[in-house]
Amino acid sequence: MELRLNNINSDYSKNLRLRLDAVVRALNEELTEPVLSVEETRWLSTDPTMLGYISTSLLLFGCLYAAMVNTGLQIAVEWNDRTVKHLLLAPLGRGTLVAGKVISGLGQSLASVALVLVVLGVGFGFRPTGSLLAMAGIVGVVLLMGAGIGMVVGVASKKTLATASA
Repeated sequence: MELRLNNINSDYSKNLRLRLDAVVRALNEELTEPVLSVEETRWLSTDPTMLGYISTSLLLFGCLYAAMVNTGLQIAVEWNDRTVKHLLLAPLGRGTLVAGKVISGLGQSLASVALVLVVLGVGFGFRPTGSLLAMAGIVGVVLLMGAGIGMVVGVASKKTLATASA
Protein backbone atom coordinates (compact mmCIF):
# COMPACT_ATOMS: atom_id res chain seq x y z
CA MET A 1 0.00 0.00 0.00
CA GLU A 2 1.41 3.38 -0.99
CA LEU A 3 0.63 6.65 0.77
CA ARG A 4 1.23 9.92 -1.09
CA LEU A 5 0.98 13.32 0.55
CA ASN A 6 0.66 16.45 -1.55
CA ASN A 7 1.33 20.00 -0.34
CA ILE A 8 2.21 18.81 3.14
CA ASN A 9 3.34 22.28 4.21
CA SER A 10 0.21 24.11 3.09
CA ASP A 11 -2.57 21.91 4.44
CA TYR A 12 -0.99 19.36 6.71
CA SER A 13 -3.89 18.16 8.83
CA LYS A 14 -6.55 17.94 6.13
CA ASN A 15 -4.21 16.42 3.53
CA LEU A 16 -2.83 13.84 5.92
CA ARG A 17 -6.26 12.91 7.27
CA LEU A 18 -7.77 12.47 3.80
CA ARG A 19 -4.85 10.38 2.58
CA LEU A 20 -4.82 8.17 5.67
CA ASP A 21 -8.57 7.66 5.40
CA ALA A 22 -8.15 6.59 1.78
CA VAL A 23 -5.35 4.13 2.65
CA VAL A 24 -7.30 2.62 5.55
CA ARG A 25 -10.41 2.29 3.36
CA ALA A 26 -8.38 0.57 0.61
CA LEU A 27 -6.76 -1.78 3.12
CA ASN A 28 -10.14 -2.68 4.61
CA GLU A 29 -11.49 -3.54 1.17
CA GLU A 30 -8.58 -5.94 0.59
CA LEU A 31 -9.04 -7.82 3.86
CA THR A 32 -11.26 -10.88 3.83
CA GLU A 33 -11.14 -11.79 7.51
CA PRO A 34 -10.91 -9.73 10.70
CA VAL A 35 -7.41 -8.77 11.78
CA LEU A 36 -8.41 -7.97 15.33
CA SER A 37 -11.09 -9.25 17.66
CA VAL A 38 -12.23 -7.48 20.80
CA GLU A 39 -13.74 -9.15 23.82
CA GLU A 40 -15.46 -6.77 26.24
CA THR A 41 -15.59 -7.45 29.94
CA ARG A 42 -17.61 -5.23 32.24
CA TRP A 43 -16.24 -3.69 35.42
CA LEU A 44 -19.71 -2.66 36.59
CA SER A 45 -22.89 -4.69 36.15
CA THR A 46 -24.66 -1.76 34.47
CA ASP A 47 -23.36 1.25 32.60
CA PRO A 48 -23.38 4.49 34.60
CA THR A 49 -25.88 7.09 33.50
CA MET A 50 -24.93 10.60 32.46
CA LEU A 51 -26.56 11.86 35.65
CA GLY A 52 -24.23 9.58 37.61
CA TYR A 53 -21.20 11.09 35.91
CA ILE A 54 -22.44 14.62 36.52
CA SER A 55 -23.31 13.86 40.15
CA THR A 56 -19.83 12.45 40.80
CA SER A 57 -18.25 15.55 39.29
CA LEU A 58 -20.49 17.80 41.37
CA LEU A 59 -19.56 15.88 44.51
CA LEU A 60 -15.82 16.24 43.86
CA PHE A 61 -16.21 19.91 42.95
CA GLY A 62 -18.17 20.47 46.17
CA CYS A 63 -15.40 18.76 48.15
CA LEU A 64 -12.69 20.84 46.49
CA TYR A 65 -14.56 24.12 46.85
CA ALA A 66 -15.64 23.52 50.46
CA ALA A 67 -12.11 22.64 51.54
CA MET A 68 -10.61 25.61 49.69
CA VAL A 69 -13.04 28.16 51.08
CA ASN A 70 -13.20 26.85 54.65
CA THR A 71 -9.44 26.43 55.07
CA GLY A 72 -8.62 29.63 53.17
CA LEU A 73 -11.04 31.69 55.25
CA GLN A 74 -9.77 30.17 58.47
CA ILE A 75 -6.17 31.09 57.60
CA ALA A 76 -7.13 34.55 56.33
CA VAL A 77 -9.06 35.28 59.55
CA GLU A 78 -5.92 34.50 61.55
CA TRP A 79 -3.98 37.09 59.52
CA ASN A 80 -6.87 39.55 59.42
CA ASP A 81 -7.43 39.47 63.19
CA ARG A 82 -3.66 39.48 63.82
CA THR A 83 -3.85 36.32 65.92
CA VAL A 84 -1.40 34.49 63.68
CA LYS A 85 1.52 36.10 65.55
CA HIS A 86 0.53 34.29 68.74
CA LEU A 87 0.26 31.01 66.84
CA LEU A 88 3.65 31.45 65.19
CA LEU A 89 5.29 32.26 68.54
CA ALA A 90 3.74 29.23 70.27
CA PRO A 91 6.21 26.51 71.30
CA LEU A 92 5.25 24.02 68.60
CA GLY A 93 6.55 23.17 65.17
CA ARG A 94 5.30 24.73 61.96
CA GLY A 95 4.24 21.31 60.69
CA THR A 96 1.97 20.84 63.68
CA LEU A 97 0.43 24.27 63.11
CA VAL A 98 -0.17 23.56 59.42
CA ALA A 99 -1.57 20.08 60.15
CA GLY A 100 -3.92 21.52 62.78
CA LYS A 101 -5.24 24.17 60.39
CA VAL A 102 -5.74 21.59 57.61
CA ILE A 103 -7.56 19.18 59.93
CA SER A 104 -9.82 21.89 61.33
CA GLY A 105 -10.54 23.13 57.79
CA LEU A 106 -11.42 19.57 56.75
CA GLY A 107 -13.70 19.23 59.77
CA GLN A 108 -15.64 22.30 58.68
CA SER A 109 -15.73 21.01 55.10
CA LEU A 110 -17.36 17.71 56.06
CA ALA A 111 -20.63 19.49 56.83
CA SER A 112 -20.62 21.03 53.34
CA VAL A 113 -19.79 17.67 51.74
CA ALA A 114 -22.64 16.02 53.68
CA LEU A 115 -25.01 18.71 52.40
CA VAL A 116 -23.83 18.13 48.81
CA LEU A 117 -24.37 14.37 49.23
CA VAL A 118 -27.90 14.92 50.56
CA VAL A 119 -28.80 17.25 47.68
CA LEU A 120 -27.34 14.83 45.11
CA GLY A 121 -29.14 11.87 46.69
CA VAL A 122 -32.53 13.54 47.08
CA GLY A 123 -32.49 15.82 44.04
CA PHE A 124 -30.70 13.66 41.48
CA GLY A 125 -31.08 10.15 42.86
CA PHE A 126 -27.30 9.74 43.17
CA ARG A 127 -26.36 6.25 44.36
CA PRO A 128 -22.62 5.49 44.43
CA THR A 129 -21.57 2.23 42.79
CA GLY A 130 -18.34 0.37 43.26
CA SER A 131 -16.14 0.45 46.32
CA LEU A 132 -17.26 2.91 48.99
CA LEU A 133 -13.77 2.76 50.52
CA ALA A 134 -12.21 3.86 47.22
CA MET A 135 -14.79 6.64 46.92
CA ALA A 136 -14.03 7.83 50.47
CA GLY A 137 -10.32 7.77 49.63
CA ILE A 138 -10.83 9.90 46.53
CA VAL A 139 -13.02 12.35 48.45
CA GLY A 140 -10.35 12.53 51.17
CA VAL A 141 -7.59 13.26 48.65
CA VAL A 142 -9.69 15.96 46.97
CA LEU A 143 -10.46 17.51 50.37
CA LEU A 144 -6.74 17.57 51.23
CA MET A 145 -5.91 19.11 47.87
CA GLY A 146 -8.59 21.77 48.36
CA ALA A 147 -7.35 22.49 51.89
CA GLY A 148 -3.83 22.97 50.56
CA ILE A 149 -5.01 25.34 47.84
CA GLY A 150 -7.16 27.22 50.37
CA MET A 151 -4.22 27.52 52.74
CA VAL A 152 -2.01 28.98 50.01
CA VAL A 153 -4.72 31.46 48.98
CA GLY A 154 -5.42 32.43 52.61
CA VAL A 155 -1.76 33.10 53.37
CA ALA A 156 -1.20 34.89 50.06
CA SER A 157 -4.17 37.24 50.42
CA LYS A 158 -4.14 37.62 54.23
CA LYS A 159 -7.59 39.22 53.95
CA THR A 160 -10.92 37.52 54.49
CA LEU A 161 -12.80 39.28 51.68
CA ALA A 162 -10.07 38.58 49.11
CA THR A 163 -9.98 34.91 50.10
CA ALA A 164 -13.77 34.51 49.98
CA SER A 165 -13.95 35.94 46.46
CA ALA A 166 -10.97 33.96 45.14
